[in-house]
Amino acid sequence: MSRAAPATYDGLDIQSLAQSCKLPAFNDLNPFAHYGHNKASAAQPQHEHGPSSSSGRWQPVPGLIHSKESLALRQSIGSILKQVHEEVSTEKLEIRANTPEYRLESDDWIAHKNSKNVLPPTLKSVARLPMSLLTVDPHACVGRKDLTDLLVFGNLKKRGETNKAFKRRFFDLEDKKLSYYRKEPMKNGVMLGNNEKASLVTGVINLHDVSAVQPHADHSVAWGFELVTTNRTWVLAADSEAEYYRWVEAICHSVPFHSVNIIYRRMLQLAEVSANAANEVRLVLLPSYTVAETVVHIFECYHNMLDAVPLHAYDPSEYALKLTGFRDYMIEPSREVSDYQHVRECLLTRKTVCLTLVHRSKIDGPELLKGLSQSQDLLYNEKVCHLTTKSSRSNLNFTTLGGEWNVHRQQQQQQPERPVSAADATTNQNHDDGQHAVVVGKSCDYHEPLRFCVNRVLNIPRFTTHLTRNAHEMAVEGRPLLFTNGVVVVELYNGGKLIEEPIETTDVRLKAQMDDGLIALWTEPKWYRTKTRLNEIPRSARLVFTLYGVRKSHSGSSSSSTGDDRERILTTGINVFDVQGLIAQGEQYVQMIDNLHRCHYGSVPHIVDTHKPLIHISLSSYHTDIAFDWSQGNGYESTKKKTNSHRSQTLEKSGWLKKTGKSYTLSQWQRRWFSLNQTTNSLSYSDDVHLPAKHTIHLVGATVWAADELNSKFTTFVTSKSTKKEQQTWVFKLRADGSSREFVMCASTKQEREEWMSALGMVARGETFSDDDEDDNQSEGSDSFANTRTNSHALRSTSSSSDRPPSVLRSFTMPQSSVFLTQRASSASSVSGGVDNNARAVEDLRDIISRDPLYRLSSYEKAIMWKNRHQFKNDFDALPRILTCVNWNDSREVDEVLGMLPLWNTASHPAGYIRLLDMEFANEGVRTFAVDKLSEMADTTFSYFLPQLV
Repeated sequence: MSRAAPATYDGLDIQSLAQSCKLPAFNDLNPFAHYGHNKASAAQPQHEHGPSSSSGRWQPVPGLIHSKESLALRQSIGSILKQVHEEVSTEKLEIRANTPEYRLESDDWIAHKNSKNVLPPTLKSVARLPMSLLTVDPHACVGRKDLTDLLVFGNLKKRGETNKAFKRRFFDLEDKKLSYYRKEPMKNGVMLGNNEKASLVTGVINLHDVSAVQPHADHSVAWGFELVTTNRTWVLAADSEAEYYRWVEAICHSVPFHSVNIIYRRMLQLAEVSANAANEVRLVLLPSYTVAETVVHIFECYHNMLDAVPLHAYDPSEYALKLTGFRDYMIEPSREVSDYQHVRECLLTRKTVCLTLVHRSKIDGPELLKGLSQSQDLLYNEKVCHLTTKSSRSNLNFTTLGGEWNVHRQQQQQQPERPVSAADATTNQNHDDGQHAVVVGKSCDYHEPLRFCVNRVLNIPRFTTHLTRNAHEMAVEGRPLLFTNGVVVVELYNGGKLIEEPIETTDVRLKAQMDDGLIALWTEPKWYRTKTRLNEIPRSARLVFTLYGVRKSHSGSSSSSTGDDRERILTTGINVFDVQGLIAQGEQYVQMIDNLHRCHYGSVPHIVDTHKPLIHISLSSYHTDIAFDWSQGNGYESTKKKTNSHRSQTLEKSGWLKKTGKSYTLSQWQRRWFSLNQTTNSLSYSDDVHLPAKHTIHLVGATVWAADELNSKFTTFVTSKSTKKEQQTWVFKLRADGSSREFVMCASTKQEREEWMSALGMVARGETFSDDDEDDNQSEGSDSFANTRTNSHALRSTSSSSDRPPSVLRSFTMPQSSVFLTQRASSASSVSGGVDNNARAVEDLRDIISRDPLYRLSSYEKAIMWKNRHQFKNDFDALPRILTCVNWNDSREVDEVLGMLPLWNTASHPAGYIRLLDMEFANEGVRTFAVDKLSEMADTTFSYFLPQLV
């Protein structure tokens, strides 16, 4: 690959720029930063934006710094908005925006036909009338007593946080803040002013932060009660029953209703919603009431109220309902109130619904938007941001922004595509400028590794960020750097998983910058290359750069990568392909974030702030843009399947377990490192990872079973003796064939125990992976699904016959008395062949998947499941497990699994497809399929599951 001429910036070439602390200008680092802003719009020529652009357009987030990704998101939103404007008139949209009605749809989750069977027969409500209807002056109208506005003060006894003895303190409750003093803030029997009291305050309890108000658990403390916050539990006690009732009543009326203990709710007859205003009335509604009947009922209840204020003349038919505190109306007179979303939610949760009467003249026929320019004010009609093309842009390509934004890309897509190699790209560059045709290369045609080098890391802080936790709270603190040298570890991730071994740069000394920061400078940058070739890198792959501080040894070499002699300082990530699918090229400046974050999944920084930590890297530059394209395959080598660590044809497992001695009733748990090897059919354990094995257990014909009767719970201290964490042991036993000794082992979780028992059972039964028909299964397409269905049904019938020995996995749910006999019979029986073992393993996997959604498949189980993938297509719960078995670097496997998705058995509810949006399934086709399925849900139903996507 030929090199382009050195790029320059302010008279310095890239190498000179890298060896200095200089940075390009902010606009060069962020070419899309001010796109769409009023200043940027005003800077453009008048003929480009038209006469109405001088005033600019409304920005939802003023001062937002844009990137190519944010503009692509805004363009997608604009396309949706354009579709809405084509289907609905502007007038109707404005009416919906000003007076929205959130009605239930026929397929809403909360509107299910069976939900009416559990709904309460009545609905508690607090209604509010317009103040203009009252015959008295609204400002002079005094409502009923409101305890939240009263000032309550007096003496209480408070238990100290360190010293548990009670001490008398003076308290006052005002503005939902409970303050206490060492002495009374009074002078001559009169309370001091707020400014004078502030200097005497010892502590303040913000009642907004109180999560529970409850009686004190210790009955020996008379008239005691507790205020629970996230930081502390306050224990207070009154001197008498009258004082106790007065303080509890005032506090319970000042905290959220859900924070009050049920005992206090009943004692005070506390209402969920206050109705103390002169224009408010408390009433009970029937869910079958229509909007018109509800309005009439509200007026009747207000007239019958004891201290009701007389009303002016009114017509109930002229009023509609509005949910108090919401932009949610109920306008249609003949519609039942239970047909609205908020009312139905209040019915299901048994909460009080708050209603406000609104005159229809206030909501009917709102003013239409005036001066709305269809050409400029709509998001989808906004002018695109023009950049120079690849042939004319600067060689200093700092942010992978080659080509025009959107318009240039669309022009390329309209041209016929053809594969472009590096030689073709060079030929295209030598064409005359007048005849030059911009051609985008395909990633599948580039069989070379991804090359990069790290030039420098700037603005490194002199501290690392850590989370600290005590018994009351968790906070962030900065600790000084421990080491003077630094290295950058580069990792290639896809879907949150590491694709290949990390690459580590040479260590350099961290030097001081002009400001308070540090800089790591590689004076002779070394070019590194990935083992994965460009044609094998998935669309969602990313490079993660992490800066570590390391200790320089006496021999001149940096510390080992075990983690003992290094500290994590900063991290960041860059997508290999940008939002348009173009590969990142040239010089890159990427923002770095502190060590509390992880960039192997989620979002990565796209905006560069020159005053914050950033990394300067160089990527390979090509003579043309390269777009991600696997439409004709990616040429993935079949030999790599044999060495693919994602799926393994040999079962190997290792990890920490606890075991007892020969007499488990007299010995304690001992932590050991266990290693399971299917090749030798053995299980060995040692004191540590790198120490030789102390004992080896031969597993052929062995028996393994769960021993839940030996499970025990214990507590450990997390940070201090006041903060404990409960843990449990999950015990299982192992007995070798022909041996009387039972090895007693335990795992920390139930899922971990099942993983070990499953692996041990497979080795004990002598199961092996047969890959004779692997190629046939690989090439099986959607046209052969019918035959696969028949074959898989026959296979399941054979494997479920009565003469099949029960498996270890199936024994998890069997009684303890029958486990030993069945397993001994299983070990004594002969293996019927590879096909029977394979069918047995498939059935065992099917049982585990249906019983334990959290079970983690081993690489060996993934190989079995992928080989028999067509047998699981009738089970939707197996689909996420099949996706975990896919090698996302192989276009053939990706195309096959994408073709299987529409033919897979559907979920019982569309919400089940949320599982396909897991970070592990980063493929765009899988996510598009899942989103299309989720779109079948009603909007309100989707809103209930939306928090799972955040």
